[in-house]
Amino acid sequence: IFSGHALQGNTTYVHCKAGRGRSTTVVLCYLIKYKNMTPEDAWAHTKSIRPRVCLTSTQKEAVALFSKLNLDGGLPFQSSVGAAARPRPNTRKIQPDPSDHPEL
Repeated sequence: IFSGHALQGNTTYVHCKAGRGRSTTVVLCYLIKYKNMTPEDAWAHTKSIRPRVCLTSTQKEAVALFSKLNLDGGLPFQSSVGAAARPRPNTRKIQPDPSDHPEL
């Protein structure tokens, strides 16, 4: 859905509750996979458009892992609809780290 909309030249607005971390993680992964950016380039590009974005240490790790899997060919070209809703083996709940957002 996200990539198809963008491929048609449309603007896509991605947002979570605060619009700073979770949505940024999704955008970074999109830029890495579909625009062939490095995590650093994707971060710089995103930060130049929305300076208030920030990532927790866990989100940074997720982006780095996504990038590694993408480079190693471990990711499908396009995910299936609803795939995120199905439980996956070896998944774990990630607890937020309050020290990542001291202003909250």
